[in-house]
Amino acid sequence: MSNQKSTDMWMTIFLHYLRLGLSRFAGHCKVAAVAQFSSVGNEFLVYDPDELLKTDADLPILAEFDSVQVFKTRGVIVTHGTNNFDPLSLRIFALPPRNCDALLPIKTWLEFGTNLMFTSFRMSLVARQSVRLSMEQLQHFAPMVLSHLVFEKLGIPAEERLFPVSGALDAIGRISRTIEEGHSPKGRILIPLRAEECELLFREPIPLLDSKHVGKLLALTKAEGMLVSDGNNVIGLSRKITEHYLLAHFSRGGAFIFCGDELFCHIVGGEFRSRHKDHRSVIEEITSGDARLKTAAKLAGEIAFRAAESGFGCTLVMDPREKPSEITGHKLISSATLEHFELVCGMASVDGAIQIDAKGHITSFGCLLDGQTVGEHEVRSRGARYNSALRFSARKENHEICVVVVSADGPMTVFYQGKEQYSDPWAQPVFSTEPPSEPWAGETVKNESAAAKSST
Repeated sequence: MSNQKSTDMWMTIFLHYLRLGLSRFAGHCKVAAVAQFSSVGNEFLVYDPDELLKTDADLPILAEFDSVQVFKTRGVIVTHGTNNFDPLSLRIFALPPRNCDALLPIKTWLEFGTNLMFTSFRMSLVARQSVRLSMEQLQHFAPMVLSHLVFEKLGIPAEERLFPVSGALDAIGRISRTIEEGHSPKGRILIPLRAEECELLFREPIPLLDSKHVGKLLALTKAEGMLVSDGNNVIGLSRKITEHYLLAHFSRGGAFIFCGDELFCHIVGGEFRSRHKDHRSVIEEITSGDARLKTAAKLAGEIAFRAAESGFGCTLVMDPREKPSEITGHKLISSATLEHFELVCGMASVDGAIQIDAKGHITSFGCLLDGQTVGEHEVRSRGARYNSALRFSARKENHEICVVVVSADGPMTVFYQGKEQYSDPWAQPVFSTEPPSEPWAGETVKNESAAAKSST
C-alpha cells in the first residue's frame, strides 16, 4: 500500500470512529480534519467526508491558523495539535447539532482523539492492528471524557484523581437499562468524592455492577434519601448531600447525571447523551433574526415544550405579517394568548395546525396546510404532519412564516424561509458501526504560508 493510501486509510478509520462516538453522545455530528504529513511531502491533506468545510472559498485557506474563526462563527468546534512525528500537524473540525448544549465535552473528546491519533502514527505497522482497536474505543469515550471534566469542575488536582468516576458512570449506565418486574429503576444514587463524610442510615457494601440488586434498593429512595456509593460499591443510605459529588437520578427509563447542582448529561438506553437546549431555546434562536416573531416565538416555544413533555404532536404556524395568510381552519372570534395556556395546548393537540400572529395571539386552530409537492425533499417515513408543513413552507408567499412541527414522541422540526432549519439530531440516520472499506482520499492543499507557520 502506498504512503498516501495508507495515510488515507488511517485518517478514515480515525474520523469514522470519532464521528460515530460524537453522534452517539450529541446527536448527528459532522467531522473533518486537516493534517500535515512528512510522508507525503509535508503537504496539508483535507479529509472532509461530510463536506463540512466545502463552502464558499474556504478550501484554499483551510490550513491557515487564522482562518479557523470563520468556522467557529458557524458553530464548528475546532481543535489543533502539533507533533514531532507524522502527522506533524492535525486540526479537527466538528459540527454538533444546533441544540447541543455540551460543547466542552465535545472539545475534550476531540483533544483526546488527537492524542490517540498522534500515538497511532508513532507505532510500527506491526502494532497498528492493536491501535485500530484503540481507535474503535473513540466511540465509547463518554465515561472517560465526562470523568475528566468532573475532576476539572470540582478542582481535583491530577495527582489526586484516583476516584473511579469512569467506572461509576459505566455502572450507572448498566443500572439504567435494568428492568425489574417490568419497571425501569427510579430513585437516586449519590457518589460523593469523600464517602466517609456521609451520615449513613445503614452500611452494607453491594457492588455497583450488581445492577439487579442495586435496582431493587433504589426503591428505598423514591420518597426521600439516596443510596451512597464510593464509586465501586453501594455502601449505604443517606438523607444528606455532601459537597463535591455526582448524583444519578433514575427516571423515565434513563438517568440524569448531576455534577454538583449542574445537569451534566443524560443516559438513555444505556448510552451517554449530552445536555441539549430544549425546544423553547431552539425556536428562539432560529427566529432571532426577525424581531416581528419574538412574541409569537415565545408562545410557540412554550407549546412545543409542553407537547414534547406531555406526548402529543402539534404544528405551529407563526406568521409575522400585519395581515396573516388565510388558512382553512377554525377561526377564533376572540384570540387566545399565553394567558390561556391550557386552552391553547388543547387547541394545539387537535388535528391540524394552530396559527399565531405577530402579537402572540392564536387566530385559528385545526388548520389545513396546503402546498405543492416538493419531490425528493419529502420524506414519507416522517408522516403527514411533517410533509404538510414542508410543502406549506416551500411556497414562496410563505417564506416569512416559521412552521414548527413536534411529533408525539418528542422530536421537533422547524421550517423557516422555505427550508428545514432544524431537525431533531436523534431523528437523523445512524452511521454504520463499521468504517468504510475504501479510504476517504485526502485532498491536497497547496498553501506554503501555512506550512511555514506550522514549521515554526
